[in-house]
Amino acid sequence: MDCSFLEAVYVPGQDVIVTSEPGSGKTGAFIFPIMMYIQRKDRLHYALVLEPTRELAVQVTDQFKRLGHYLGLKVVSLTGGDSLERQAQVLNKLRPHVIVGGVWMNAATFELNTSHLTPMCVATPGRLLHHLTETKNFSMEFLKLLLAVSQVLDEADRILKNSQSKDKLEKILNLLPKERQTLLFSATMPEGLKGMEKLSLRDPVDIRADRLLSPRLEHFFVYGQVVHREYYLAALLEGHFFTQRVLVFCNTWYDTVRLHNLLGTLGFKPLMLHSKMTQAERNKNLNQFKKISHSHLVATDVASRGMDLPEVAAVINFDLPKKEEEYTHRVGRTARAGKTGTAISFVTKENKGYFLHMEKSTLKDQQMKPFKLIMSAKDALKVYKDKVDQAKDLANFVSGTPSHLSPKYEPIGLKYHKILWSQ
Repeated sequence: MDCSFLEAVYVPGQDVIVTSEPGSGKTGAFIFPIMMYIQRKDRLHYALVLEPTRELAVQVTDQFKRLGHYLGLKVVSLTGGDSLERQAQVLNKLRPHVIVGGVWMNAATFELNTSHLTPMCVATPGRLLHHLTETKNFSMEFLKLLLAVSQVLDEADRILKNSQSKDKLEKILNLLPKERQTLLFSATMPEGLKGMEKLSLRDPVDIRADRLLSPRLEHFFVYGQVVHREYYLAALLEGHFFTQRVLVFCNTWYDTVRLHNLLGTLGFKPLMLHSKMTQAERNKNLNQFKKISHSHLVATDVASRGMDLPEVAAVINFDLPKKEEEYTHRVGRTARAGKTGTAISFVTKENKGYFLHMEKSTLKDQQMKPFKLIMSAKDALKVYKDKVDQAKDLANFVSGTPSHLSPKYEPIGLKYHKILWSQ
């Protein structure tokens, strides 16, 4: 963790903006000050932490529980699914000190830990706004610390560009006390965040890292035709990362389902994560991915935001991200906390121009190198074509609904690695 984060955050009343590479300890830089403030006996401190996804809200809640267990911290989580009435009853009874929530969600599961002394709450801004305006006797009038965290409130410029999200945030800020400390953390800080500063920050200290990507992360690309990407992906996963944890990104939930089913048909045991899944399904797959060291997760950008995934060996961009800054967040899931990692992007004739522009603006002093497959691209097509084409047909057949969490058919099975990779 960069100590300059903590030095700035620990100054009472000082607004702060922090821009730093993924995995550099930004979450701890706001959790530790919250725990310190809440321990103080001279006055109460209340905090609001904003998150972009339910997964991050759950992750931050777990970190609060682990780090604050011996301090007597109590955690309440609002991250989708529970009734408004039940939440209102608990809020009126508990009067939480800390609310952690997401920007894009309107509902959440409710967790309550009543075994300790100091209450903390994890929520979503959509649900928070409802309780601030509708729930009797509930307000944030004692709020002392507002944490708008863009390692967790990822891409805050999207809030300002999305009228509904911007209106929601403005309404929440208008209901908060004028005297508060605001902290903004981000792995990227686009121009759009200037509007966010006007909404919630006053003369902030701006801490920016020299680089936004880990120097221990290697960047590669695989160039080929769009229709050949599945062949190359099969060659990569089987020949290079068969026994390692890999995260594969697609741009849409439909392509995520289709690619997940294709890999399952080929004999891999993939997991998937996208916005059309229920929260229970998302939690189950994430937990499996974290527990199994040789798992492959196919996901949309739901998995790109601040997720602390253990020892991901490689991030593969099956689809290039739609926005250049998204690349930083995606590849930031590997090479975290001092470890090394690999990022591989599939480049085609159609997106070559965008790729070169993204490489120049994102990597700056670094450069992407062509990834050397164990076999040549020509051999990969020859070896994988029949199996992958057959798997494509099956995957397309079962991809009509997002409810398919696992293939409903027998895997075709790839056995080439037992022969080719041993030669």
